[in-house]
Amino acid sequence: MMVVCKDRVERNQQRQQIGAEAAAVVESEIAKLLAGKSYEHLVTLQRQIQTKLASREPVDVEYWEGLLKKLLVYKAQVSFPPQYQKAIPLTSCVVKAQSPP
Repeated sequence: MMVVCKDRVERNQQRQQIGAEAAAVVESEIAKLLAGKSYEHLVTLQRQIQTKLASREPVDVEYWEGLLKKLLVYKAQVSFPPQYQKAIPLTSCVVKAQSPP
């Protein structure tokens, strides 16, 4: 639950830093990649990303670390869908409370 809440706060901060449009594009691309995946598929993808980051290959570390972070959020959502649905209104309140006026 904390993973999902923390993600909401970080998304709000990211929108402020890089702009709402750019953040929306990145979120949309990640959502397309991760949506509909089973927990097992997400675990496999997580291992693949961790292997890629540990390799000596030249990679965009910021991108892959960001994707890995979002993947963990998706895993939490898949694992606890009823709790996640209950947390959405609460999380929105937390994000609004932490947003500057």
